[in-house]
Amino acid sequence: MKVLLPFIALAMSGANLWAGLSWDAQRMELAAKLGDAYAEAKFGFINNGREPVMIDAVKSSCGCTTTRLAKQTIGPGERGEVSARFEFGQRRGVQTKTISVSVKGEERPTVLTLVVAIPDLVRIDPGIVIWEKGATAETREIVLTAMPGLPTRVTGVVSSDSRIQATVETIKESSEYVLKITPKTTELPVFAILNIQSEWQGQKKVFPAYAQIRRPVQR
Repeated sequence: MKVLLPFIALAMSGANLWAGLSWDAQRMELAAKLGDAYAEAKFGFINNGREPVMIDAVKSSCGCTTTRLAKQTIGPGERGEVSARFEFGQRRGVQTKTISVSVKGEERPTVLTLVVAIPDLVRIDPGIVIWEKGATAETREIVLTAMPGLPTRVTGVVSSDSRIQATVETIKESSEYVLKITPKTTELPVFAILNIQSEWQGQKKVFPAYAQIRRPVQR
């Protein structure tokens, strides 16, 4: 897979000198394509100081993002880069991840920000259905609509909690579906993830929706 090129990169123009390091950009925004499983970004920098700079640690905000630093000690006038790879998994929409870079002798790390827009194959409306505890255990619906020009077949749905049952009804093949969600009882609070299974161009995709039985909201 090709490395995604940033369509926005907010350059620091050398003004943010930090322990001798000047970053080309501390924020990047990427646009993923349909079918992409990950995005990669490279945050370049240069040591504008007169002394070598040692990078102690590079840490990401979540396990879905891995980082790589080719060289820890950067000499005066030398360039380097921090690479970040964000694995999408089941995520969709606009995602923001941060990378913390700690330099020896500095109290605070610099924070790099990676924003990735992951396109949706299916619109889910609403994203969550809710019952109040003790309410009638009636069936609620979630409408699944394939995005224009992107026929997507929904093949099933799996609830993470057996107390919430979910089935799929086809309205129009590869275009529109309805999830029918029914709790067995509403006597106890429950939160369930509804894993919607689908196929697009031979690829299997899973999208989450949610169902909840909650205690009555105190007014």
